[in-house]
Amino acid sequence: MTYGLPEEFSARNASQIIKAWDDRSFKIGMYISLFIFIGITVNCIGSIIELTLFEFIMGFLFLGTPTIILVGFGGQIGAIALLRLFQPQSLEGARKFLDDTNVWEYNSKETGAGFWKGLRGIDFERALARMLSSRGVDCRMTRVTGDGGVDLIIQLSGCVYWAQCKGHSTKVSVAAIREIAGACVNSQARPLVFAVNGFTAPAVEAASIRSVKLYDTDDIVRLAQRARIEAI
Repeated sequence: MTYGLPEEFSARNASQIIKAWDDRSFKIGMYISLFIFIGITVNCIGSIIELTLFEFIMGFLFLGTPTIILVGFGGQIGAIALLRLFQPQSLEGARKFLDDTNVWEYNSKETGAGFWKGLRGIDFERALARMLSSRGVDCRMTRVTGDGGVDLIIQLSGCVYWAQCKGHSTKVSVAAIREIAGACVNSQARPLVFAVNGFTAPAVEAASIRSVKLYDTDDIVRLAQRARIEAI
């Protein structure tokens, strides 16, 4: 897709262009609002002089304040609409570029929730193991069959964790919590469950009782956003 931008253009460049334009829109909106307010004030001076102090205060509270607010909003909206008509092609390209970049990162990078939500089964286990390992975590996968309910063995900061990975299209039920908790009961390992689509309420309650740590997609993304994982 063509955006009318330099080849070395980046999402950071796009954000800078959009922010600069939005800042300019805000300033112009303030000037428009001030101009309108001054005009209203000048037209009302004659009437204000004839009012008593009480009438002036009441009029300001019930008429002046709403007018100031409306003028402020009107100025901002007017400035944005006006500048939209005259925005350069580079700005339009920058907005489209940033939108497309965000969509791509959401679905294609480890730091995007869409990347994880689309993974199932062994693909989820591999992606999770790869992400953890690339961030300094000692992580290895178990056998596909006969693993006793343990998909990943994680060693971090002197602790050992046994983890289940649930790449399901629905929320994980309490059965998975019981299984991993049971697998860890006669070991020093701490139980974890990673699930791309979250957990049912009974599963969350059971995890709290059995000291099982739960990680949904948002939690996995937060781990992926770290350059190095020191704790889990």
